[in-house]
Amino acid sequence: MLEKIIFRNHEGESLETAIDGIYYKYNDLRDYKWGYSSNGRQITGFNRGIVEKTVPLVILCNTEQEGIDIKNKLFMMAEKDVLANQPGRFSVGDYYLLGYVTGAKMTKYLYTKSYMEVSITFATSSEYWVKEHTYSFGLSEVTSNKNKRYAGRYPYRYANGLSETFLINEHYAECNFRMNIYGPCTKPSVYIGGYGYHFNIVLQEGEYLEIDSAAETVTKVMNFGIRANAFHYRNFENTVFRPIQTGRQSISWDGKFSFDIVLFEERSTPKWS
Repeated sequence: MLEKIIFRNHEGESLETAIDGIYYKYNDLRDYKWGYSSNGRQITGFNRGIVEKTVPLVILCNTEQEGIDIKNKLFMMAEKDVLANQPGRFSVGDYYLLGYVTGAKMTKYLYTKSYMEVSITFATSSEYWVKEHTYSFGLSEVTSNKNKRYAGRYPYRYANGLSETFLINEHYAECNFRMNIYGPCTKPSVYIGGYGYHFNIVLQEGEYLEIDSAAETVTKVMNFGIRANAFHYRNFENTVFRPIQTGRQSISWDGKFSFDIVLFEERSTPKWS
């Protein structure tokens, strides 16, 4: 069975191959190439920069009106991203790549309004395809978005007053993460693999703290979605942006607040499945 390709813009509108009257041909979405720098004698670093992907598509609908609607929707979705300067994404399996549809070459649209061949140009500055792994931790339950339970229903309670369980980074490399810590709580701390992520902040009911390791940002999200920079509330002795290491990582906290951790598995090409 062929993999599905999904194009989703920043507003969440989407088109899916084999579902919405769109079919794909061989393309270079999976292809990758690292650029590199050198001192003339040896390689000193790697980079990718901005890359353009080409995605040939066939629009084949049951009626002419369906064909018209799909063609207009594809253009509208792509144009919204460009005008808002907010990236959309192409998804292959569980992985997505952020970027923009910057062009389209259309052919064979004169036969019928229900058919067209179009070659999409997708520009991306992202070095990686990403798969997200979400884990939630609270007072009474530990879950993951893969419905795997890596610990008992209730976290363990130790003499030091900390609740403890663990997560597993199954990737071959360390992972960037996004952590949301939910109020009410005072000076929350989370230990991952024995490493402490500490914050000198007070969160009220309905507020949460968002930590993004890749962007190196700490944001307090208040009621009604108001966002405030909380970078200066982070611990200054140890960085709170340290990526999550590979393998089994113990998770410890005082059990007085709940939090989520999203691991971002990054690959040069989506994993075959």
